[in-house]
Amino acid sequence: MLPGTYQVTAGKEGYVSVTSAVAVASGGTAMANFSLNPNPPPTNAMWVDNIRFIKNGKNLVVEVRVVVTASGVLLGANVGLRVESSSGRAWNFSGTTDTAGLVKFKLGKAPVGSYWAAVTNLACSGFTWDMSKGISAVSYALSG
Repeated sequence: MLPGTYQVTAGKEGYVSVTSAVAVASGGTAMANFSLNPNPPPTNAMWVDNIRFIKNGKNLVVEVRVVVTASGVLLGANVGLRVESSSGRAWNFSGTTDTAGLVKFKLGKAPVGSYWAAVTNLACSGFTWDMSKGISAVSYALSG
């Protein structure tokens, strides 16, 4: 091997590969020590499965359902939701899903008109929001 500095990579299936610079002297031998760490566990995907408007008297309830790949619904996901109405009003909500994977937000004395609801945040320890699955916004018309 010609003298110089070389980038050497050590790796093993199931472990994170490590690269280190190794200097080789003319006529010499070089040694490098590596410490490999196991790959982190795969991140579980979560997404919004459903956003539903429910008319309840003069109130309007927006229900968000969060699901995960491995076990169905997700307890303890933090959900941010923005709701806008054709009347010009807007609401920002945040809440945490229950054992059914649901979180509900109430708009008291909701005016007649069109509504648009969009999830602005979805977070839970050990999970990643997969925006390529599920839905993130819906519209609804509330009539008198």
